[in-house]
Amino acid sequence: MLGDSDVVANFAPGGHQFAFQANSNLLQQKNTIDIYPLDSASNYEVNSAQVNHLDYENNGFKASDILFLGWCTENSSGKIKRKLDGDNNSLPGSENFFINAFGNNQVVVYSSNGKDIINIINSKKKLLGLATLGVNIWTLDVDKCVKKYQYNKSKPVKTFTLIDGKNEDITNFQVFASPTDALVLIICENTVYVIDQSGRRPKTLAKFDIFGALSCQINTKGTRIAISDIEKVSLFDLKTKELIKEWPVQTTSLKMIGSHVYTLNVDSTISVLDSDAGDEPVCTIRADESVILECVQIHETDLLVAWLNVNEPNFKLLSLETILSCKEIVINEGQTDANNENNGTVTRNVVDEEDIAELEPSTEKVTKKEQNEVAVKLLAALNSPEPIESEIATLIKSNNWTEPRITLFLSNKISKDATLTLLIKIIVDELQNGIWTEANQILNVWLKWICTIKNIPSSYRNDKQEKKDLRRLKSSLKTANDSLPTLLGIQGRLEMLIRQAKLREELQKVSLEDEKTEDLVAEDVIDEGEEGISYVNGESDVFVDASEQITS
Repeated sequence: MLGDSDVVANFAPGGHQFAFQANSNLLQQKNTIDIYPLDSASNYEVNSAQVNHLDYENNGFKASDILFLGWCTENSSGKIKRKLDGDNNSLPGSENFFINAFGNNQVVVYSSNGKDIINIINSKKKLLGLATLGVNIWTLDVDKCVKKYQYNKSKPVKTFTLIDGKNEDITNFQVFASPTDALVLIICENTVYVIDQSGRRPKTLAKFDIFGALSCQINTKGTRIAISDIEKVSLFDLKTKELIKEWPVQTTSLKMIGSHVYTLNVDSTISVLDSDAGDEPVCTIRADESVILECVQIHETDLLVAWLNVNEPNFKLLSLETILSCKEIVINEGQTDANNENNGTVTRNVVDEEDIAELEPSTEKVTKKEQNEVAVKLLAALNSPEPIESEIATLIKSNNWTEPRITLFLSNKISKDATLTLLIKIIVDELQNGIWTEANQILNVWLKWICTIKNIPSSYRNDKQEKKDLRRLKSSLKTANDSLPTLLGIQGRLEMLIRQAKLREELQKVSLEDEKTEDLVAEDVIDEGEEGISYVNGESDVFVDASEQITS
């Protein structure tokens, strides 16, 4: 589900295409999503001329209305005969289709390059979820009805209503292949249901009581399931329901490749987890001074990783053998300036104390002791039985905070939902009182990293007053954002006038100094001239009128 995500990043099966939009605001402005054709023959390098642009306005849609994205793939024994307009991305034996679900309850099937509409599926009910698997599209509506469509058909080939999860709030909906048939996963706020839909009636194979579950993955054998929640990743035996292993990793999505779990983490790194190893990842994949967008397994032996290079995706192919033999892999090594490591950019979620010196810009005004003191005071104030909001606000806005210190504090010290809720509430209240004030600038950093590395508690999201405050903050931010270009223009003009005034003042000083110098030089010349003058033939510089002399 897209929601308010900042980035659209979605690999097609096999890694033949990559749908991308760097900023959700651009979805509204440009109304397009870029589709990158990928080919191992070119080492997965794509130039701008090869990128396809799916323009939603051409077909009366809005990219900002997209709720869900996915891909279907059709396999064939030979080359796909259908050749769509301008589509040069067909590969022997397969063809991908880009699936979009819109807020108007329409599911639109596009060709792999986004230039053609293959099919439109209309749902009579509001959609809660969409999943794709092979040639099939699965939808879940508000009546808790699951429907299975073939990508090129408008009528469902199968329909059933949920039994387990019907009366619960569903937060995610997934479908996975199994040795027998597809398994449907229903993720609720407190429970995960694994449903076998192969019979006439759906049957619940497993139920896992996990609070705050976000995403799941079932291995190809259908024997294990990995579940990520707001704090950790858990691996279970699907048959016995027994817990095999837990890792303290905060992740946005995960994949199971062989016996290993690959997690895309909130700090934009990939962790490779092994149930036979300890709590630490057997390998960490990261991008220096950048973020990893997504990854996909290809050829059963490799992992294709997409990372953000400024505002365009780049792609790196890594063999699984290499990944499992290295403790850490930097996929953009040699493409960034190694001397810029200490620029204050944070690319890891849990930061060690030793890393702070590397991440923080050097400063002589704030000592490490002072930074530790304000962190201890803030933690004590947040955990107090009767917290004083004004005191907490003052501590949050302290000049002792830096961006790396904020991420360290949020990652290692804030674990309770109640504490996080209180922190968010105070920050939102302070921002409402003055978004532009200099003292509140650090609050923007707090809010950014809370949204990045923490999951907003459901108690906060569902509170009517907090919803009202968030709407008010959103309105304030929109107003501020709309007025920003005008203010920047005014600021530019003011700075130009100030510089012009300073320039005039400097020129005036220079002019006065030149005049004084010239006067002094002139006086010296006159004095010297009067002393050394000799008159020739009785002439002098005194004019005498001869006619006046004769008359007299």
